[in-house]
Amino acid sequence: MVKSCGSTLRLRQEMRWEYRFLYVLAFLYFLAVTASTRVLPHAWRPHLPGVEPRQSVFGEARAVAGTLVPFAFTR
Repeated sequence: MVKSCGSTLRLRQEMRWEYRFLYVLAFLYFLAVTASTRVLPHAWRPHLPGVEPRQSVFGEARAVAGTLVPFAFTR
């Protein structure tokens, strides 16, 4: 039983690391996308999921990454 608890804990820690890694990558990607769309006219800007109007560039990137990354870990 101790062996399975240790492997479960290790698996959780690995998944936590993977989640954070994917979140950082997604955040950086969406930060670039959000910053580049800010130079477009308002009518041409894409609507990203999970984004409320009038957020900062960092807030928008954080919201989109937080909305999309958990789907990678659903079963």
